[in-house]
Amino acid sequence: MESKAGSSMRGRSGGRQWSLAEPHEVVAEFEEQLDKPLITSTQATFWHLLRSAGINSRVPGYGRLIAQH
Repeated sequence: MESKAGSSMRGRSGGRQWSLAEPHEVVAEFEEQLDKPLITSTQATFWHLLRSAGINSRVPGYGRLIAQH
């Protein structure tokens, strides 16, 4: 793993490659593995912005918060 700003910093999750630059892509996967909700600050902010703008759409693939609430 590299620690320089802008690097992709790769790790492993259940045999899947993921990048810290794309945490929203692994939230649903981690929730499934842990059988618990996982809420990142980015998710919470995105959800709040959508609801504040009057947008009540559900978006699958980014975790339970955005997919179900």
